[in-house]
Amino acid sequence: MRNDANGPSWIAVAAVVTVTVLTATSMAGFAASRHLRTAAVSLSTSSPAPKSSPGSIASPIPLAQADNVELSAPSADVVWALVDYGDLYLSIDGGGHWERHWLPVDPGVRPSISFVSASEGWMLAPGPPTMQCGEQAADIWHTTDAARSWQSVGGRIDKGQCKNGIWFADSTHGFVTASDPNHAPTVYRTSDGGAHWATSVVPDNPIFVTVSAGFTLHVNWIKAFGQTIYMQASGSQDSATWHDRDFIYTSRDGGATWTWKQKIASPFTFLVTESRWLQLAPDIALSVNGGQAFAPLATNLKVGTPVQASFPDGEVGFVSTGGAVLRTSDGGLDWTPLVTPWSAPAAGLPSPTPSPAPSPIPMPTWADLSAPSANVLWALIGNSRLFLSKDQGSTWNERTWPPHTGGGGNPVIAFADANNGWALLPGVPSTQCLEAGAQLWATSDGALTWHQVAVATQPPAPQQSLTFEQCKDFVYFADAHAGFVAGHDTSRAPIISRTADGGKTWSQSTLPNPPGYAVDGAVNALQVVAMQAVHGELLLDAESPIGAQFVFSSSSGGATWSFVGRLPPNAYEVVTFVTATRWLTIGNDGNGQETTDAGKTWHAFSCDYNDAAGVASAFVFADASVGYGTVRGGIQVTADGGAHWTRIKTPGT
Repeated sequence: MRNDANGPSWIAVAAVVTVTVLTATSMAGFAASRHLRTAAVSLSTSSPAPKSSPGSIASPIPLAQADNVELSAPSADVVWALVDYGDLYLSIDGGGHWERHWLPVDPGVRPSISFVSASEGWMLAPGPPTMQCGEQAADIWHTTDAARSWQSVGGRIDKGQCKNGIWFADSTHGFVTASDPNHAPTVYRTSDGGAHWATSVVPDNPIFVTVSAGFTLHVNWIKAFGQTIYMQASGSQDSATWHDRDFIYTSRDGGATWTWKQKIASPFTFLVTESRWLQLAPDIALSVNGGQAFAPLATNLKVGTPVQASFPDGEVGFVSTGGAVLRTSDGGLDWTPLVTPWSAPAAGLPSPTPSPAPSPIPMPTWADLSAPSANVLWALIGNSRLFLSKDQGSTWNERTWPPHTGGGGNPVIAFADANNGWALLPGVPSTQCLEAGAQLWATSDGALTWHQVAVATQPPAPQQSLTFEQCKDFVYFADAHAGFVAGHDTSRAPIISRTADGGKTWSQSTLPNPPGYAVDGAVNALQVVAMQAVHGELLLDAESPIGAQFVFSSSSGGATWSFVGRLPPNAYEVVTFVTATRWLTIGNDGNGQETTDAGKTWHAFSCDYNDAAGVASAFVFADASVGYGTVRGGIQVTADGGAHWTRIKTPGT
């Protein structure tokens, strides 16, 4: 929408599993790293596990600079930190504040953690290993009260091999991995919270063959998306480079079997989403196509090795390196160091390089809004600064803009949700807008990266391409696949291009003449100004140069269009489709028109929307209650269907 300032069943849930890097070590390494900050008690495998003392430590004594911090972040707000294998901390505000919590009575040697909420989690507590990791017993502890007490799970895992780490996807399904320098690694899996465990073996792959005396794999992390579980495994042999010994495996049967997927360049590669992979060392690189290709990523993050990471969703992530913890809220572009009880800033500690603050956007300006849901709002400000809000405009995060070349008209945006969106970039038009190029760019990761999906080029153009005819300055997507680009000129009805595959292929249709109204090439040519999908039907508003507006509908996905009705004579106040039957026009003084029967009848409408701008405001509704109005860059929001409006801050200003 443009406002012109000038005019298996458990896998079905997308489980998020903590990502961390752990390294199998020798027996001497394990013994040297053991921390005895709580009283150690030997546990009998036949007796119930004792609980630790109840209660968290409200005012912990500040620790010395930490060396190792393992993170488990089940959500954007909740993050757990196991510090130097002996101190456990919880933050419920995304790392802003930390509270120390209890470990089990015997945390073992190099324990590791996995939490699925602020209250429930598991700890793998390995015992001392035998020579060459032939055997290592391990306890698995479980808490449901935010680590105020711990219970040993009923199931036991074999003593064979050293235990690498633990990862739980939800309250019942989890994994423990084990390895040694002479055999392929083992993956233990449970579907009942740890009461019972089954095993599978990580197979060799076309590049790596297990050979005794050190040429074996160990698992660094496991993470699940939908029905696919991803696992990263690395060769344990010494090597001057990382290439040819770091791999991704997948499982689609809950971990019963594993299939080699591909080689990667670094063991410090983490999955933010299934398509967005972030390599943090030896250099920082990003893949947006599921690891098929990586490119350098411009970011303020600087890390050493080893580095650990946990990404609870596609935007928020946490990284620890050298005891320091950093947070991102834009998928890894910008990072902020967190203040923690265990690590004050230290000389030489890798830390972000501050990014220069962008110049503020002067007002008045252009504003194009897209509101795909009640809380999500996208705003393109000043034609080149893109912002996302997930709380109805209370807070904003700036996102990237497509790296396009050329230019013509004003760009416009359309988003289907917080991740999938499109930017239409019009080219220079010919006389009377009879022809014009255009570029359509798409993002699937919340505008962290963009790729070009369609170009309107001069004939001869490929079949099913975006048409070169007419100026194109309107775009709308009903979901992540179905979208529309509308054109206009001075002599013909609008051409509406439609796609069902996110913009890869296109077909065209046009609007019929409304009854008693003919497009004659003078002042009667129509231009699409609004579109909305409601209950399987498309509604469209087309406006003439003198302000007459006509509503059309399509029940064929835009292949054909039917005339619905003409709007009341409120020139230049564009109709807003609130629901399938309730439509509004709102003036800058709050007065307008309303229909509740899909345009059959209209009556006066009044609200407290007010703006002194000399041009009409533009409106977009996310649902029957939440909507936004904008003019000359100013933005207002309503939460009651348009009766009352509140001004919110325009991002970037």
